[in-house]
Order: sequence, then structure tokens, then C-alpha cells
Amino acid sequence: MSTSVPSSVPAPELALARSHGRVSARYAAYPPLQAFRAECREALLLAKRDPAHAAEALALYVHMPFCYTACSFCTCVKTVTHDGGKASRYLDYLEREIAAHAGMPGAARPVTRMAWGGGTPTYYTMLQLRRVWRALRRHFTFVPDGEYSIEVDPRTVGAASFLELRDMGFTIVGLTVPDLNQRVLDGVARPQLREQSLGVISAALYAGFRAVGVDMLYGLPQQTAASFIDTLAAIIAMQPDRIILHDYVHAPRRYKAQRQFKPHEVPRVPERFEMLGLAVDCLASAGYVHIGPDCFVRGADPLAAAHASGRVHFDMMGYSAAGATDLVGIGVSAVSATESTYAQNEIELGAYYERLGVGELPIARGIALAPDDAVRRAVMRLVLCRGRVAYADIERQCSLDFERYFAAELEALKPYAGAGLVRVQNRAIEVLPRGRLWARNICSVFDRYREARRETAGTRLLP
Repeated sequence: MSTSVPSSVPAPELALARSHGRVSARYAAYPPLQAFRAECREALLLAKRDPAHAAEALALYVHMPFCYTACSFCTCVKTVTHDGGKASRYLDYLEREIAAHAGMPGAARPVTRMAWGGGTPTYYTMLQLRRVWRALRRHFTFVPDGEYSIEVDPRTVGAASFLELRDMGFTIVGLTVPDLNQRVLDGVARPQLREQSLGVISAALYAGFRAVGVDMLYGLPQQTAASFIDTLAAIIAMQPDRIILHDYVHAPRRYKAQRQFKPHEVPRVPERFEMLGLAVDCLASAGYVHIGPDCFVRGADPLAAAHASGRVHFDMMGYSAAGATDLVGIGVSAVSATESTYAQNEIELGAYYERLGVGELPIARGIALAPDDAVRRAVMRLVLCRGRVAYADIERQCSLDFERYFAAELEALKPYAGAGLVRVQNRAIEVLPRGRLWARNICSVFDRYREARRETAGTRLLP
């Protein structure tokens, strides 16, 4: 696919993209969901955890799986329906689960972070969303200045909606604007007018949230570097606090809606990476700080200060300035996490309802971290959050000889060092500025489950 935009990606990086590809794993959870097992369920029920070893604060994730239409780029757990009764029934069970979690050890800890994702949370009316907020406030204690975010589909809200969301208590909103080019949007079954998208971003900024983020996609079918940069420039002009660039996951064998696309319509890995490289240059020129592989924030955003001071944290809910917390996942497919365990709820609505109907938590599977898992996750978090792994920090934390333990991984980093993306010296791995784009590839070097990931390439069961 040709473009009229000159490449800003150095030749060594393009060569690496051709030979190594791009890693779609976010590494928000490690071990990955593919490693979770049903037989771990009983050991992972949050009611059995020891609150003496819990983090001081809690985070909540609430999954709203319903959408009116299916966008062909979406890989989330979702249910497409226009049946309001079906969606309302889900709220009944969501309230049951909220009450069940609230009765567990450690639930009285303050909630400092919360995210509502989907699906489309704004599939529901503002009145229904307030109902969920009331249920959460009855059972949990929220700090006044917490990070409370909600994903918003611009096609489902008006200007007044943002004032209501702000009044409910949300402090952060994320808007999905995959592209502004009508041909691209029509191709991925996302009818969304350019003027509508920009107007909604303006309304969200006017509402006075702590941060307004825009989620974009690059590598979409029929997308070119020129059309993508046109979209990015228009969004930068609106000055949202955060811009998140997601790599389109093309997996037609798993996602039926993607089978319509002809091979030549889907940008190849080097072309996608060229789009990302161009985007980095545009965002840097506009004053955005590059804090993670795909996360860019304005200097006034609290994430920028947290990144500069080495305090930024990355987990299942993305980047945070609030630090590490235990996570309680609520809703179908939602994931809960502590420092030593992960547990995922039932993915199918029927199974989710059945477990709650008999008084059980709807946990389907999970994993308890082995010592090796914990070591590798610690390395990945440093790569993603600080861009630097000092061997001494891992050795002190995990009681091991870093160079001996990771001898094979250090060898595997040599192509990245040769391309000028990382520097390995003075007993440290330093991710260089251009290497931030490759942070997930660098994490994959330390991922002992990566072969299993390749076998399920393109799947994304994360909420």
C-alpha cells in the first residue's frame, strides 16, 4: 500500500518490523489470559485471600458488554443487541456481584481507581448508569480525588451527557475515534461522522474532567498513512489530554466480520509501524509526552508528572498516577488481580448469571503466580513504566543473579540494541526514546508464554 507521506521510521526499525513483526499483547496482565486455568478457580476466589497481604487501596473495573452494532475492528468481549430488557437484566446481576465482593475481606479499603469499559458503557441511559454508581457507593468507599474513568462511544452521547457523567463522579473519560475518514469508517462498520466525533471531543473537554482521552486505531483496513495523519492532526488540534494509539488486530479466522477484507486492504506490519512513527513525530511536535508504547499525554496531565518522577503504574486498567492497587473485576469477563493472583469471570452471559444465581462469585478461571512469573512481570513493568531495568533492583527484589537468570533473553535483545532501540550496559537495560514504540516487543523477549500467544495470535479477551 503506497502513501503520500514520507517515512519517518529509520531503516533498521523497518527491517526489524519485517523480521520480528509487532507484538499485540499489551502485557497488562502477566501471565497472559491464555495461561489461566479453570482448575485454579477455588484457590483464587477473592473471599479466600489474606487481607494482611493486600494492597492498601482498591481499584474497580466494571464491564458493560452491550453494543448496538459490531465494529469489525473490535476484539473485546461484547454482546450486540437492541433488546433493552436483556441489557437491564444484566444490571440486576451486576448489583448482585457488587454486593458479593463488598462482603469479602479487605473490601473496606478505599477505592482510588475505577474504570467502566465494554462493550459500550454508554449503551445505557444516564439513569441506568446512576443506578450502578449508587450500588457501588452503597458497598465501597471512594476517595474524593480518585481516578474514575468511563469509555464513551461518541455516537451514543450528547453534550449534556458529559455534564451528567461528571456529576456522577467520573473524573476521566475516554472516547473512541478510530478514524475520521468516512471510507475507512464505513469499511469497519463504524458509521461516525467527522463533525460528530470532533463535536463530542469538544463537549467532553468543556465539561471539565480531569482528563479527556481519545483512543485511535492505526493499521485499519483501507487506512493509509496520509489519512491516518490527517485524522491525528484534527484530533491534536482539539487538544485532548491523552491520545492512545491502538494497533488494529487482524485475525479473520477468529473474528468473522474481518473476513470481508481483502489482503491488500489491510496495511502490513511495516506500513503500520510507519504510521506509528509518523504519529510519534506529530505528537512530539504538539507537546505530548510519550509515556508508554501507545500512550501520549499533555504536560498538564497528572500522568506526565507521574512518568517524570518514576511513579507511573501500568496494569489491567492502563497507565495510572495513583500507584499499584488490588483490582476487583465486576461483570462478565472481568479480571480481578492481586500481586500474586489473577482471576477472570465467566465470559458467557449465561454462565455468569448461573453462578450468581446460586450465590457464587462468577469466577471461571485464573492463575496463581509462580516465582518465575513474578520476576518476569517485575521486569516488564519496569520496561513499560520507567523504560529502564537495573539488574540490581530485580536481584534485590527477587534474590537472583540477573545476567545468569536471563542469559537467553539478553542475547535475544541484541537485534533491538543493534537497531538503536535499547542500550544494554552498566548492568541495566535502557529503552531509548525510539525504543518506547517497541516496549511490548521488548517485554515479549521475557515472556515465557509467548509461544502460546503465537498460537492464539490476534485474540484479546481482556475487558
